[in-house]
Amino acid sequence: MRGRSVVYALRASGGSIKIGRTMDLEARRRSLESEFGRLSVVGVLPCPLGPRERAIEEKTAHFVLRTWRIRGEWVRPVRQVFRYIASWTKKGGERMAVMFNVALQAQRRIERTILA
Repeated sequence: MRGRSVVYALRASGGSIKIGRTMDLEARRRSLESEFGRLSVVGVLPCPLGPRERAIEEKTAHFVLRTWRIRGEWVRPVRQVFRYIASWTKKGGERMAVMFNVALQAQRRIERTILA
């Protein structure tokens, strides 16, 4: 996927998932593998309009998945994270519905933690 602007989700052998952005997914994966070990591609969101759109999509992903953040750009491999990544292949309103539901679940989880 060289030269194609994408947001990606890579899964480490330990399970955690890295959300990031790049113009060359294979080169980025190889670079990260030197530090984190074997990584597999879990999801790719093409951003045909370029770097600005890619940056917005990546920030949106980190915001939606903030509840499951481990550190930096890494998140826990939970059902909601996989549902969100799967939404990258959906169109318009359907994708927004998934994002809303994942964000709502995160909010409820936070509220339960605060009220506990």
